[in-house]
Amino acid sequence: MNYLIRHKGELSFIVMLTGWLLTLLWGDSSTALFIIQSGFEAGTVGGAADWLAVKMIFDEIKIGNVKIIPASGIIPRKQKEIAKGAGKLVAEEWLSPASLNRFLEKFDLVDGVVSWMRSFRTSDEYPAVKKKLLNALALRLQDVKVKEFLSKEVESWWSESARLKAFSKNVSREKTENVLHAIIPKAADRLTAWVTSPETSNLIRTKIEAEQGFFGKIFFDAEELTEKIVVKISAILRDIESDESHPLRQKIIGTALEAKSKWELNVEKSWIETETVKLVTGNLDSWITNALSGFEKYLQNAAENPDDRLNQFLDETWTTVEKKIQSDWREALNARGRVMIGDWLESHHHKIAGIVEENLSRLSPEQIKNQFKERTYDDMQWIRVNGAFAGFVIGLVLGTVRAMM
Repeated sequence: MNYLIRHKGELSFIVMLTGWLLTLLWGDSSTALFIIQSGFEAGTVGGAADWLAVKMIFDEIKIGNVKIIPASGIIPRKQKEIAKGAGKLVAEEWLSPASLNRFLEKFDLVDGVVSWMRSFRTSDEYPAVKKKLLNALALRLQDVKVKEFLSKEVESWWSESARLKAFSKNVSREKTENVLHAIIPKAADRLTAWVTSPETSNLIRTKIEAEQGFFGKIFFDAEELTEKIVVKISAILRDIESDESHPLRQKIIGTALEAKSKWELNVEKSWIETETVKLVTGNLDSWITNALSGFEKYLQNAAENPDDRLNQFLDETWTTVEKKIQSDWREALNARGRVMIGDWLESHHHKIAGIVEENLSRLSPEQIKNQFKERTYDDMQWIRVNGAFAGFVIGLVLGTVRAMM
């Protein structure tokens, strides 16, 4: 049964041919038989013509090796034109910039990100990634540059502490506050000039881009974020420079005066301070090495212990970020995602036609013919059935007209 359905085109032609032959052999010259015979005759011609037409689309019509119909074998013969036309159709119609933009307007990046975060959070891969991260941090602590950085910072801090000690002994609280009010505007002005310089902007943007990763690029535009940071910091610095009652300026002065008071209270214990400085600076290399080693071991232990507080902190942070993405960040993330994807599609849109054309051109004539045939064979069979039936009806009409003349 399936065979007959699949070959309905051939079946319709055989029915028409059989009917025509039977009416020829019937031997009756009645008008009714003549009309029916005309119908079968026209149906046979229609079925045969449509069979030839369908055949010519896919195959060359040959007798032996001689091609008797030049226009036959349209698909394999026109492969390059088909490939080029298909590429143009896909790029300019199906995946045109306008159609892609319409799709992006409805695109919700956040739902996809949250869905991935939830599935990843419950997967076996998540603990492995956390472990890898903690081990990577532990390994990073072995870097000589980390040790050098900490050494310089500690030495600088102790040096600054010594200067503050001398300052606290010889300058009154009132003078200290006046000096700070004189120093802060100049420092703020210099910091503002530094923050707003092109070099600093480039440095901040480069750092943001280096740390962003894929999702960071979706969430934030590095150029825009850099500009916001620079504008915000420079505005704060200008307020500190011009306003003596600015909360941050008062906080700086208050912190400095508090530190001065603490140093004054420890004047009588200067020998303890001296010994502490000697202890720290004299064994600085050993002290930092031990501290880094201890922290490294802690990270390694945390990587192996899922119940460690650091692991729990990472889990809580993941959950917090997920909730933020769903609520506070949703609109901004979707807008940023659409812009990023839209820019990427726009910059690569010209490649679509070339990709389609290249892939179709790689197929052999036989392969491209078979691919078209597999997808259109059933419809082509219906063309043959309809051709035979339409021919039969037209034959009946013509036969009736001829009989009446």
